[in-house]
Amino acid sequence: MRTHIPLILLNALPASGKSEVITFLKDLPDDVRLRDYHLGKFAAIDDFPDLHTMQTIDDARQKLGMARVHFEPQGTGGNLVDDRVWLMLIELLNTHYRTLLAKNPRLFDTHTLLVEFARGDKKEQALPLPYGYERCYAGLDRDILGRASVLYIKVSPSESRRRNIRRADPNDPGSLLKHGVPETQMNRWYGRDDMEPLLEKGPAGCVRVGEFTLPVGVFDNEEEKTAFVHDAKPWKDADADRLGGALRGTLDGIWKRLGSR
Repeated sequence: MRTHIPLILLNALPASGKSEVITFLKDLPDDVRLRDYHLGKFAAIDDFPDLHTMQTIDDARQKLGMARVHFEPQGTGGNLVDDRVWLMLIELLNTHYRTLLAKNPRLFDTHTLLVEFARGDKKEQALPLPYGYERCYAGLDRDILGRASVLYIKVSPSESRRRNIRRADPNDPGSLLKHGVPETQMNRWYGRDDMEPLLEKGPAGCVRVGEFTLPVGVFDNEEEKTAFVHDAKPWKDADADRLGGALRGTLDGIWKRLGSR
């Protein structure tokens, strides 16, 4: 008998609140997280550390007079040399997943694994997006897809850009909570995404990836509910209750769809 949601693909445009949601949920006592949110103990993998490492390696190569491999220099826009990097990052998530399970084969007995990444394209890009969620979901390990639900944080591209500028700390570019995406990359890769078109294909409240049907919960964060997570604790009860209530409703929906799958 299932006791908790085993695996969540946590997806949204940059600065929409993904890392803040993780921070909030991790802070909850284990029994409260399980009872109210259907989540076990936390484990997480994220493709941002890999992306940041690739950028850091390219900067080091350039300093030594070597060719950059993944990113153009920041002065020329800092975009990808080869757009297939988005698919490579999915392969790296698969590798991190297999490594995690090799270390703890019974991880899902007690844990919920969150797999965090953002995908999109420029505003005017027609569907299907070359490297959107539809394409990238298809590259995920079958074992991931067999366990997965989706928690999508809905924020408009304009609001995502605003929050990206606000959160960016140039002294901490590798931080999950404080990193900023360069404006050229925001325009090139995050002018839109393809989650709503995927949901429209159905079945209701789900996305289909090959033979797999993934329940989806949409958490609307356009009116921001997550900013307080950056504040020092203890957080204000009103802020925590507002975010907690919205997340409970979204995760309840995922839990019910899992039960009917």
